[in-house]
Amino acid sequence: MMDQLLAIVLPPVQALLGPLFPLVWVLVKIVLIIAPLMLCVAYLTFWERKVIGWMQVRIGPNRVGPWGLLQPIADGIKLFLHFPNGGRQDIVRRGSDIGAGTGTCGMGGRTVQSGLGSRQY
Repeated sequence: MMDQLLAIVLPPVQALLGPLFPLVWVLVKIVLIIAPLMLCVAYLTFWERKVIGWMQVRIGPNRVGPWGLLQPIADGIKLFLHFPNGGRQDIVRRGSDIGAGTGTCGMGGRTVQSGLGSRQY
């Protein structure tokens, strides 16, 4: 079923993108793997905060959206947009970019090295 769908969808997209198609296809696959994982982590954190609220006999996260279900999204937006008062935004942005980039490069190199028939280090 999936092969038939891909056989219908991919040729026009491949013709449209030309030599950029492999790069775009890899990025699409990465997003399809990472996005659900990020959503799972966000909502596991949400439910953890709800349970802690119940244990402490308080409401828990309920400020954004119905029953607080949009709280993880609001927390993510705040994470990316919040800077300390008087802090230099360019340094904070570069520091977080360097940290995320280093971690991503480290994971990418490991997945290339761990294919079948390669040596394990």
